Amino acid sequence: MHTCIETFDDALIKEAIEREIAREGQVFFLHNRVQTIISVAEYIQRLLPQARIGVAHGQMPERKLAQIMTAFVRDELDILVSTTIIGSGLDIPNANTIIMNRADYFGLAELYQLRGRVGRYKHRAFAYLLIPGDRVPTEEAQKRLKALEEFSTLGAGFRIAMRDLEIRGCGNILGGEQHGHIAAVGYETYTNLLHDAVRELRGETVRRRILPPFDFSADAVIPEAYVPSEAQKITLYKRISSVQSVEAADEMLDELTDRFGRPPAPVKRLVAVMRLRALAADIGVKAMSAGQQTLNLVFHSSDMLPPSARDALKARYGKAVELTWQEERLGLTLKMDEGADLLGKAARFLDILAELQE
Repeated sequence: MHTCIETFDDALIKEAIEREIAREGQVFFLHNRVQTIISVAEYIQRLLPQARIGVAHGQMPERKLAQIMTAFVRDELDILVSTTIIGSGLDIPNANTIIMNRADYFGLAELYQLRGRVGRYKHRAFAYLLIPGDRVPTEEAQKRLKALEEFSTLGAGFRIAMRDLEIRGCGNILGGEQHGHIAAVGYETYTNLLHDAVRELRGETVRRRILPPFDFSADAVIPEAYVPSEAQKITLYKRISSVQSVEAADEMLDELTDRFGRPPAPVKRLVAVMRLRALAADIGVKAMSAGQQTLNLVFHSSDMLPPSARDALKARYGKAVELTWQEERLGLTLKMDEGADLLGKAARFLDILAELQE
């Protein structure tokens, strides 16, 4: 599969289509705007007067759509100008070139799925991701397109999915509010939870240590400049996400330093977040979150912070510590000075809480 990012250009489109037709193949031309799809088909017809062109989109009458698709399957059309209706359920071995207009409008997973419509036979497939020549795509769109261009080998789906997590964040179900904390939970923890659920259904005893979630808005990733290999990055993300103790987090940081050199700030934050979650689990914290100058903790039980410990905290921190109750659970809020090292201060605060529980 050859994938390239190109600006919309008459000569490029004409050459790409002519090359495919010359080897007796067929072409998908993706244009995801029903209002202008006919004018795009007419434009392609002017470029290639001899080409047999059909148009398909979801607002067509069902019978007409079926006729067009049948004609394309039977090789009675050279080019199918369509919307994303072709995204699933099609297997046309003779179609080995796809041209996606305004590729910067699509998500990474959708681009990957659409690209999969070609390259299903023995011929080499071509995917052209067209962007406007008169404007610059957003930074996120550029990352998506670059990822698809980079991962064109067989079996690249998992790597595409991991890059998509880096770009978009892992969402509300398995992570913070779209902050992209892959290490906070991620794929590894999901599979572990699924494995435990299966064991419970079998009647087996499951003992697991669950680290509290930590909603923290900051870059916590492995930059390409630090670990260029995508395969290594995926392995490291999985290993970091499986950290369950303070000792394991410290060992992970030492290993990264030995293998790749001094970690940059985003990598340190990635490991620090897991270290904090392990610390919090040790002292009975159910959930954590952090603002620019605050650390918020919610405990599983008020027994985790007896009255003597609360008094000691007040004596030490004064008004900087506030006791709260959230859904009948004891909570703590630590206020920090502007510009303070939030993760460092949080680690020290959790260490003090651990001492007070002894």
